[in-house]
Amino acid sequence: MNFTPSLAMSARLVLFSFAVALSANTAARAESLPDELKASPHKILFESYDKNNWELFTMNADGSGRKKLTNTPNVHELYPQASPDGSKICFLADVKAADGDTVRSVYYMNADGSGRVKVADRSRQPCWSPDSTKIA
Repeated sequence: MNFTPSLAMSARLVLFSFAVALSANTAARAESLPDELKASPHKILFESYDKNNWELFTMNADGSGRKKLTNTPNVHELYPQASPDGSKICFLADVKAADGDTVRSVYYMNADGSGRVKVADRSRQPCWSPDSTKIA
């Protein structure tokens, strides 16, 4: 009896071989990922609920070196956006007004958390221009 594989069987064999090779490559890549992240110069910018307040933080790509950029117990900083050149951060801040209402404002600051500047009150969803010189 001669056995002649069908086209469908050949395709499955190739697909299986590809999946096995991909799986082996993925496992090797996963083992090297922590070292790659540790060597990365990039930072992660995020907000976190800290001591009953939303604050802004950065950390290294591997999760180490967490740094608090804001420390404002009565102001919630939210939705940080890094400028394309990485030098500044724009974000929203919720502040209680004298009448008890919450006013959401747009701010920007240097990437290290210094030099905070208010851009506009009662604003939402800031984003940077491609050249990092304007906030829209």
